[in-house]
Amino acid sequence: MLITINELRSLIKEVISEISSPKGALRRVRGSGGQQYKIGKIEDENRELSSFEAEQAFPGSTSAWVEIVPQIFPEFPFDDPFAIKKHTLWFKIGSELRTSFDMHPGVELASWDPAIDDWKELEP
Repeated sequence: MLITINELRSLIKEVISEISSPKGALRRVRGSGGQQYKIGKIEDENRELSSFEAEQAFPGSTSAWVEIVPQIFPEFPFDDPFAIKKHTLWFKIGSELRTSFDMHPGVELASWDPAIDDWKELEP
C-alpha cells in the first residue's frame, strides 16, 4: 500500500486529535526538497576500552602487557595473566593505547607502540 506524505500527515493528525487535542504541530522537513543524509555514529576519540576491544584494535598488545607486568612492576599484587588483564585499565587516547592499573586509574603507565609491537614506559 503506497501512501503520500500529505495523506500520512493527515492520518497522523486524525489519530492525535482522537487521543487528545494536539498542542503542537508536525515538524517540517528542512530545506525545500533537498537530499537528507543519515548521520552515523562517530567514534569517541578518547575512551576506555575493555581488554577484548584493546586486543582487537591493537593486536598483540594485551598479551604483551601480561608478559611484561611482572618484570616492570614487581609490586603489582597479581601475577596471574587473567588477573593482570582484569585489573588493567585500557585507554584509547587519539590513535594510541595506554594503560593504568585500576588501583590508580589516574596514573598512566605505558603506551603501546605498534611499529615495534611493544610497550613503552611513560615518564612520571
